[in-house]
Amino acid sequence: MSITLLIVLLGLYVRSFRQFRSGASPVIPCAIQPMSDVKIAGFGENGESMFIRAIVLAGCLTIASTSDTHAQPSNEHLLHVEIEGLRNNNGQMLGELHTSATWLSKENAKAVVLAKSIIAHNHATCEFSGIAAGEYAVSVIHNENSNGKLDKNFLGMPREGFGMSNDVIPRFGPPKFEAVAFSFDGGTSDIKIVMRYL
Repeated sequence: MSITLLIVLLGLYVRSFRQFRSGASPVIPCAIQPMSDVKIAGFGENGESMFIRAIVLAGCLTIASTSDTHAQPSNEHLLHVEIEGLRNNNGQMLGELHTSATWLSKENAKAVVLAKSIIAHNHATCEFSGIAAGEYAVSVIHNENSNGKLDKNFLGMPREGFGMSNDVIPRFGPPKFEAVAFSFDGGTSDIKIVMRYL
């Protein structure tokens, strides 16, 4: 309901109030059914009650219009990542969203979006919101000691769980971006990743 229409309705009822006071016949919009008279001490039973009905109606229409506006769904882009196969509930889950330009960067701060989540029942969820449509890759780490990085042994092999989009299993080094990439078309999208341990 637009503000303009509310003003028009209120103006018509104010006009009716004035016509009652002058003894003329009121003009009431045919689309609005008369409400029962509202009687308040100090007010008459004719013009004053019509004016009160106009105020009440305008207020109700304003509330309905505000409620409809607030009920509009969000159009935010969201990538929802389910991580399964965790060996325990220790620590936290760390997630990184990459483009071809940031994939295999030595600094995780160069990732497009970073995410962190708790672990429960050997399961975790990472969400990346507000992202544009395009080609992306996701990598996740089961950071069991919560130190914010993937721990490795003296050979450089991961000591903690890890996973990648498309459930790619690395062989003789990290996979190329083309192997882990997927298309995100906007809106809401869901992918799953299975955790790997060496």
